Amino acid sequence: MHESGIYVFESKNYSGWIFGTETQQYWTQTLPIGRGKTKKSKFFNPIIQNKVHLKWLQQFLEYERQLPFYSYIIFSDRCTLKDITLTSGSHFVINRYNILSAVQSNSANVGIQLTPKEIDNLYEKLYPFTQIDEAQKLAHVENIHRKQQAITNVAGMRCPRCGGILVIRTATKGNRQGKKFLGCSNYPRCKYIENISGEADSREKL
Repeated sequence: MHESGIYVFESKNYSGWIFGTETQQYWTQTLPIGRGKTKKSKFFNPIIQNKVHLKWLQQFLEYERQLPFYSYIIFSDRCTLKDITLTSGSHFVINRYNILSAVQSNSANVGIQLTPKEIDNLYEKLYPFTQIDEAQKLAHVENIHRKQQAITNVAGMRCPRCGGILVIRTATKGNRQGKKFLGCSNYPRCKYIENISGEADSREKL
């Protein structure tokens, strides 16, 4: 929190090359594995993740005016942001070593947005959420790892009916609305689907 606004950081500890756009559901990490070969892994778009954080904060704070929020996706200094396409101007994607200069630049551009009293009030509301214990932190990290492993495990899987690629989709209606599932890339010609439980290597055929 700063007089220029509220900075919301989503941190990613990846190495290798990072590729992604603002609207893609999944981004790609590419790692060298020797002899000129590379390994590609998918991970959930961190901009979409941070949008959820921003929305929650806005609803929780219930302020009488529109608060200035800034979304920053912070990647490890061990990675190269090879091809990142941002279109809305609402998010920043940078390496960790650029945090200070990026925040200073934004602060200089927008000027003072919050009064000292507003900062104190916001701090009092948010401070209790910083006091979580180590067990809660570990549980959160493990949950993220399980979801990431589920994404990794399905990459490149073939449809058992037609041989198409299985892709991760989100149900838009019914009692599974919002849930992830595997669907054939040849849909609607092929309507094969599998449920994703969220646990690594655990899938239930529908």
